[in-house]
Amino acid sequence: MREVTCAALLVAALALFVSSPRLARADESGVRRLGLDEAVKLALEQSPALAVKLAALALAKARLIETEGLDDTTVEAASILAARRSEEIAGQSGFQTLSADDLSLRVGAMRPLRHGGRVGLRLSDGYQRTSSRLSFGDLFPAETFATTVHSPQLAVTLFQPLLRGLGVAESRGPRRLAAAELTAESLEHAARASAVVRDVVQAYWELAFSTRDREIRGGALELAREQLRVTVAAVEGGKLAPTELRAVEQAIATREELVLLAEVAVSERSLELRQLVGLEIGPGAVDLVAADEPRVLPVAPDVAAALAAARERNPELVALAAREKSAAIEIDLAERGQRARLDLDASFGPAGNDDALGGALGQVATFASFAGSVGISYSAPVENRAARGRLAQARARRDHVRAAVRELESRIAVAVVRSANLVRSAQKRLQVTAKASALAEANIGSERARWEVGRATSFDLLRRQDELAQAQLAQARARTDYLRATAALDALTGVTFDELGARPDGRQAPRAPRVSPRVVRVGRL
Repeated sequence: MREVTCAALLVAALALFVSSPRLARADESGVRRLGLDEAVKLALEQSPALAVKLAALALAKARLIETEGLDDTTVEAASILAARRSEEIAGQSGFQTLSADDLSLRVGAMRPLRHGGRVGLRLSDGYQRTSSRLSFGDLFPAETFATTVHSPQLAVTLFQPLLRGLGVAESRGPRRLAAAELTAESLEHAARASAVVRDVVQAYWELAFSTRDREIRGGALELAREQLRVTVAAVEGGKLAPTELRAVEQAIATREELVLLAEVAVSERSLELRQLVGLEIGPGAVDLVAADEPRVLPVAPDVAAALAAARERNPELVALAAREKSAAIEIDLAERGQRARLDLDASFGPAGNDDALGGALGQVATFASFAGSVGISYSAPVENRAARGRLAQARARRDHVRAAVRELESRIAVAVVRSANLVRSAQKRLQVTAKASALAEANIGSERARWEVGRATSFDLLRRQDELAQAQLAQARARTDYLRATAALDALTGVTFDELGARPDGRQAPRAPRVSPRVVRVGRL
């Protein structure tokens, strides 16, 4: 009774599997096609989230360089000139200094010691010239005379803490702490990079799903339009009642709305991906096209192995472990800082004393005379509140990190189990939805045959088309959920962390992945 040409049926069937006309035009108008590898690479290079951690990492590196100054040699040079002039006191007998000129010169170098303290070499010279007047009243005539003295000295100096500040652990404590902070910042940067990769991968597959959603909705709309053309021809030929057109026209209106919503979803997912990757956003830079096709491996994750890998390699846990080591160093330094100060300060070396510089230097060279000093100083705050406060802060930071580790371990365990369950669930859904899609296609053929002989209405045929579209969307959704769960599991178990080149000791900075993130790595767990 109802005739449909073979060509029309072929066009209607193929419409389900081709891109919508709008998408094709968008590609031709310059919409950017983006591969997953390129998206990840761009995100690692220009992600705003990573830029913040990169700045913190640069600051930690600068602090470590600053602590290297603990071993810097210090060179010093100083000179002091003092002059004094006095009027003679008339009528006073005895010795009176009328003028005095003092010049002291000092050059030296000081080298820090690894176990604390400093050792140095100092060359100094004291020059003194005085003019004096000696008078004994009327008994002897007053006499004025001048003296010049050079007193050079070459001395080895030593300053050594005997309590606080003694030992490599304390004297180089700031360097140990800065190195630990750099390790923690490096690992946190890598953890943030791992999270960025996860977010980019998930957003990329969401964009691919939205594009597939638009294609399926567009294909369903083309089927409805083709059904309308065939129905109009049948009504005009008197083979169908005009009321058959209402169901088809209603379906077209509904499917047009769904296509518009799908196009909005593509733009939304494109904007999300652009923001994550750091791409420009503007009037001509909105929609993206996912160039890679989603792939699924038929390998179910091992939950026990995934939990063990997460405990050992989770990026956030590794970074927190580094923070705990840093807190332990702070506690050690704070405990040492509670001790009193007991310092040794000593110097010894040859000295000279002559009215001529050459003679004085000769005495220094021949060790004819020497000068030395040894001093011990002790100091300790009575309440010692500053040191006790620093120790309390360090312990509080360590306790905070430990509490954060316990809380994070719990969250990660839950997230790993959930992600593994989502992977397995998505795999099963893929099997079910694939079967449902095949059955939905077969049902359309059966319904069309019934429609042709008058045993079904256009509404029945349109309903079968909707069932096929829903089955295809469910299949695409299951594939996307599988890839999203896999990306989350990779990040939780440290797989993405490994691909970024990060190490638990933080000695290797994050870099671009060595292996394409498109390769699903759940099978390795």
